Amino acid sequence: MTPMITRLIRFIGGLCLSVALCVTHVQSQTGVRYEALTVGATAVGLAAATISPAGSEPNTRCRGRLETAQIRQRWDGTNPTATEGELVEIGDVIDLTGISTLSLVRWIRTGSTSGVLRLHCWR
Repeated sequence: MTPMITRLIRFIGGLCLSVALCVTHVQSQTGVRYEALTVGATAVGLAAATISPAGSEPNTRCRGRLETAQIRQRWDGTNPTATEGELVEIGDVIDLTGISTLSLVRWIRTGSTSGVLRLHCWR
C-alpha cells in the first residue's frame, strides 16, 4: 500500500462505522500516542516518540484536527513555507497513513498565530 494523506473536511464515517467504534478501535491498540503539536513559524513534524513508542512497534496511522490557525503541510519530507504547501484550514481533519508519511510530514503556520494539531497515532 502506498503511504498517503487524506484531508477530510467532514467526518462522515468513512474511516469507521461510527465514532464510538472508531474510539474503541483506537483505545484497543497498543502503542497509541497522543500529540498536541503547536505549529509555529518554523516547520515541524511528529515527535520521534509518537511515531516509534519505546518498547512497541512503530505507529502507522495518525488522525487529528487543526485548531487555532491556518497552516500549510507537505508530506514529501520538504519543509513547507508560509506560502508553499497544501493549505489546511481550522477544523480540517488530517488523516496520515504509513510509517514513511508519519516520518516525512511537516507543517508550518501561514500567519502570525500558531496552529495546534491534536493527533492520536496508532498502528
